[in-house]
Order: sequence, then C-alpha cells, then structure tokens
Amino acid sequence: ATSHLIYTVELLVGYFKLDPFRVHALIQDVFEHDLRRQPSFLELLRDAPRNVCAEVVGFKLVRQEQPSKETSSCDDETSNSEEETDRQAFYKLVALLIKEGMLDLR
Repeated sequence: ATSHLIYTVELLVGYFKLDPFRVHALIQDVFEHDLRRQPSFLELLRDAPRNVCAEVVGFKLVRQEQPSKETSSCDDETSNSEEETDRQAFYKLVALLIKEGMLDLR
C-alpha cells in the first residue's frame, strides 16, 4: 500500500510539474497532525532526498520563530493555545525525523 502511495505521489508531481519541496512540506504538514500513521508517512518522506527534508524543516523552524504579523479578531488566548499545539506537533515531528535518521543536527 505504501509503495503504491509513493508511486502515485511521484506520478502526480511529475504530471502536474509540482514543486517537490512544496509537496514534501505538505506531506510533513499532514504527518505532524497525524503522527499515528508513522510507517506510511515515513516511507513517503524517506523517498525524498535528504536535503529536501532538512531544507523544509529549516524553513519551518525559521518561520516558527518569527512573530506572527497577522492580527485577528479571535480570542488571543485561543490563538496562542492553537499556535502552541501546532509548535509542539512540529517539534515532535522533528524529533521523530532525527530519531529515524532522516535529519541530522550537524
């Protein structure tokens, strides 16, 4: 099932001339919100070159540290809670990628 998923993603990237970095970023976004499906997502992410994973994570780390410029009318406490939950999910994903040898701290 996972090999079919990888094949399908590769076909879509090629057919629609999608940016592999953006596709990788989207896979990471979905994965960080559903870490229970590790085997499938890890296989998808393993299929990409190592530098793609590192660059996407690096970009997200920089983006996470920048203060949000968006101002919204929603409750700030709720917004901060959601941001913290997203941040924790992202850090769990990064830790898993390091554990699996897909990211290097050097």
